[in-house]
Amino acid sequence: MHPKNSTPRRAACAIALRNLATTRKSLETIQNGVQRYMEAFDNLALWDPKASIDIEKGLDDLIEDRDWTRFISRADLRVPEVSVSKVALVPHEDSWLLRFDYANGADRGTEMEYAQNKRGRLKVRRDSYSAVRSAIPAFNGRQLNKVYDALQSALDARPSAAGAGS
Repeated sequence: MHPKNSTPRRAACAIALRNLATTRKSLETIQNGVQRYMEAFDNLALWDPKASIDIEKGLDDLIEDRDWTRFISRADLRVPEVSVSKVALVPHEDSWLLRFDYANGADRGTEMEYAQNKRGRLKVRRDSYSAVRSAIPAFNGRQLNKVYDALQSALDARPSAAGAGS
């Protein structure tokens, strides 16, 4: 067994964490750490399409299965609502672009995403080359699946979607 994973070491860490969490300064330190973890989690989900998006499991691992809800509520973990509208299909070189309006909380704007013809059906690009995974993202990493699903639904609802890439 590796010394870092030994039971006495884990027990000592657990006791230290419990003792650390008793002072106001320590609670603030842990709270700030949880907030930084949330930001890092969203950044990872934004840039790595294969990243796990189970933030509760991540917090369980980080706080070693202790109650972390005093540092951040489960309500704060919900994926913020985002809506997509006015989806337009625009030809672009050897693929297609989807131009769409979005509402993300108080933020509103227009974004673009790629669509590719796969076996006669246009599919929204979800990989690391996705246009919404940008340097100044309009969405956080946990919102991307909602955005992709909304775009794919709009694309599938188009009467000419099946033959658009032919």
